[in-house]
Amino acid sequence: MRGFDHLAEPGHPALPVEFLRFVIPADARVTGVELVHENGSFVPGTFDVFPAQKPVPISGPQDTEFTEPDLTVYGQNRLYPPTVVEYVHDGSLAGFRIAAVKVTPLRYNPATKKLYLSRALTFRLTYERSMEPVQTITDKQRTLAEARVRELVVNNNDVGTWAPFTVPGLWESEYIIITDPSFASAFERLREWKMRRGVPTDIVTTDWIYAHYSGADNAEQVRNFVREAADSGAMYFLLAGQCDYEHGEEYVPRRNVYCMNSGGSPHDDTIPCDHYFSDLDGNWNNDGDGTYGEMTDGVNLYSDVYVGRAPVKDTTQINNFITKIITYETAPSSSFLKKILLPVGNLWYGNHGNGINDTVADAVPGDWQKSKLYQDYGLMSRFVVRDSISQGFHHSSMVGHGSVYGIYYNYGASVFYHQSDADVQANDSTDAVITTSIACNVGGVDLAGPSSDNDCLAERMINTNKKCATATVMNTRFGWGYTGPQNNIGLSGEYSVWFYRKLFNTSAYHIGEVLAAAKDELAPQALSQAVYRWCHYEFTLFGDPEMPIWTDATKELDVTLSSDRIAVYGDGNPDTFAVTVGYAGSPVSNALVTIMFDSTAYERLYTDGAGQAQFTFADDVFDHEGTAWVTITHYSENYLPVLESGLIVDWLNVYEEPSPEYLPLDLTIGPNPARDVLHLNFGAPVRNGVTVKLYDVQGRLVSTAAVEKGMSKAVLPTSQLSNGIYFVTTSGDIARQEKIIIVQ
Repeated sequence: MRGFDHLAEPGHPALPVEFLRFVIPADARVTGVELVHENGSFVPGTFDVFPAQKPVPISGPQDTEFTEPDLTVYGQNRLYPPTVVEYVHDGSLAGFRIAAVKVTPLRYNPATKKLYLSRALTFRLTYERSMEPVQTITDKQRTLAEARVRELVVNNNDVGTWAPFTVPGLWESEYIIITDPSFASAFERLREWKMRRGVPTDIVTTDWIYAHYSGADNAEQVRNFVREAADSGAMYFLLAGQCDYEHGEEYVPRRNVYCMNSGGSPHDDTIPCDHYFSDLDGNWNNDGDGTYGEMTDGVNLYSDVYVGRAPVKDTTQINNFITKIITYETAPSSSFLKKILLPVGNLWYGNHGNGINDTVADAVPGDWQKSKLYQDYGLMSRFVVRDSISQGFHHSSMVGHGSVYGIYYNYGASVFYHQSDADVQANDSTDAVITTSIACNVGGVDLAGPSSDNDCLAERMINTNKKCATATVMNTRFGWGYTGPQNNIGLSGEYSVWFYRKLFNTSAYHIGEVLAAAKDELAPQALSQAVYRWCHYEFTLFGDPEMPIWTDATKELDVTLSSDRIAVYGDGNPDTFAVTVGYAGSPVSNALVTIMFDSTAYERLYTDGAGQAQFTFADDVFDHEGTAWVTITHYSENYLPVLESGLIVDWLNVYEEPSPEYLPLDLTIGPNPARDVLHLNFGAPVRNGVTVKLYDVQGRLVSTAAVEKGMSKAVLPTSQLSNGIYFVTTSGDIARQEKIIIVQ
């Protein structure tokens, strides 16, 4: 049945199944599910229903033994399963209570080989109120969580009615960077950028957390901090440092979890799991035995916050990481945005794996370039993926066997992407790829050795330089799938497919939210089936969880400021300042306008239906002169950010502008892009003087020049500057800001 999953108990009939989710009151607990009415009939004919096969590690052997029919089921003379509807679980998603029900519309009598189809049914889900504590969340947290819930549940009209209570956030930050004290200053550049574009951000060190929060170990102390910060309004958490304590490189701790015996070594079954820091219900250790994440440990599996890891271990890697994020968010290459690379190296003789990327391609918009580098098509070779990424691909879904060092084709015999390829990628930070993979161990943070500087493939693609990848979403242990039939996408394939479905078919666009929404879809399976839980635990984001993902060609906003001056302070009067935002002649609503004045003032407003954000400042908001950043963003609709500025002026220094007949200045700046030098032409001699300042995209002053009275031109050398976006700001006789691009 199209669109259905199948019952996955090995040896039992592989019948279609649908998991239905319902939002229930925030204080409720399900007491049962009752079938009220069912209308069905037997399907004409007799059938031999294939038994569900045992899933296997993707890098397992080719000659997997066929799972025979379980005679305790196939020997029965009654319908299997005995009920058409079954309650699975209820849990919490950021304070929303979600109940899951399993529906099996097609059931099988093995003795008669007859199939019974339920064509229509009515059931009643019962629950009891005042059984669960009601979580309080902020308005922003509710907005993000509610969007996920509406995409997930059948009764989405009830989402608003049964939402948790909202309260003002006690923690001012929405985004928290958790890092080692030695890295804190290096991450300041990322904090400033997020702040500037409207995401209040803070840096919290692990030492501070260990001194102020209790826990059985460092990981639990960090999680307890995350829980409290989330209760106070924080939503995004960057674990900013590697977690490889085996090699003395644990800068931000990890949690190892266990959910089943895979048939390998005990170490194989110990899964590094950052999901522990995003699913904040319970303690993941109900039985107190110190083994976290077991099937009986009461793990909820829905993410309450959005977590990613920056797999860095020195300041060079930190700078590379931040540069790629800021470049991606401000100046992505227009030529790579609507391109996805879909390499497939054959997995098993009976299931090559093409179905995974065929299904991913179906989720991607039709006007995208979808490059299917399938081994079956004769398009796979040692360097084909590396060379394709160098040409610029926005996304890549890599299907193949895997190890901590690379991804393989030809049933695991030949490498198609290796760590050494990441080191020599030719794509720059304007077209760094976002990569997912189902392969085994490619995100094994603890598995690599000295030959790779102790980095797994997922880490190397992020850390190697300012090129290669902006983010990777990969498995920290074995991926799982089925050796047959052909085109079966398998369990790890389901997680990968849902990532792209959520990205392109829902309102989620921050990468951490996309991953959380993908896992939401498979939480019911992971609650009852250990192998799904394994996949849930291991599918990990190496990257910035707040990073917005472009889903179409970018557009440029038209922005008008009501004045070059944002405010005049010290005169005892309030000031008003307006920003008008449009596109193609029409107003743009819901654009976020952020005004940031060093560390002393921070204001945010969304544009209204007329495309305007109207700010009113009390006279004491500002207390010194300077230039404030004005940033306009609207990532959800693929608008590039607009970076403007305005002046904060002491009323004692306010003077009347000279009339145009005495000061006909008209500033032009060129060339743009520039390489060695920038020329500024004011069109006429300046009357009193102009100060010229050049800032990089993080707001750091990199060059200055003074234009004296009577001068009409100025020159700024730029040969020493790195590639990127910069801003020329002038003050004095003329106040302007212009964006320029440096290309060396």
